[in-house]
Amino acid sequence: MSLSLPFFNSSEIEKYVFICLGNIDRADDAFGILVGEKLSKIYPKNVFSEKYNDISVFILEIIENKQVQHVFLIDAVDFHGKPGELILKDDFDTKITQISTHTIPYEQIKNIIETKGKKFTLIGAQFKDLTFLGDVSVEILDAVEEVSKIFM
Repeated sequence: MSLSLPFFNSSEIEKYVFICLGNIDRADDAFGILVGEKLSKIYPKNVFSEKYNDISVFILEIIENKQVQHVFLIDAVDFHGKPGELILKDDFDTKITQISTHTIPYEQIKNIIETKGKKFTLIGAQFKDLTFLGDVSVEILDAVEEVSKIFM
């Protein structure tokens, strides 16, 4: 699945924030973290990664920043797709299962963000393997590249 975001304009980067979730020690759960590492090289002030802090640490900073208009949450998920398949959602009308144990559920993150008048979009990748200390699958590595290219 190829994603495109016709509204994304990197010259207006101050409008966008990327919340990159996951666990680097659980194989494909590293998806969000790996995307975050790539994006932070280009947009270091716009990437908030769970690799360094739990989302509860930085969510307040994000929602109180008046320049931010759109928040992208990037994570590995289970939506019964093919491994590496991407999903782009601004709501949760389909069955999307969080696979990480985040302190705040997706629906609550979305509600907090939208309460402050900001747009929310989930970019999820279907995981293949969650083995502890396992290797990230080729399918997820390809998805990391695809998502990174959207924003570069």
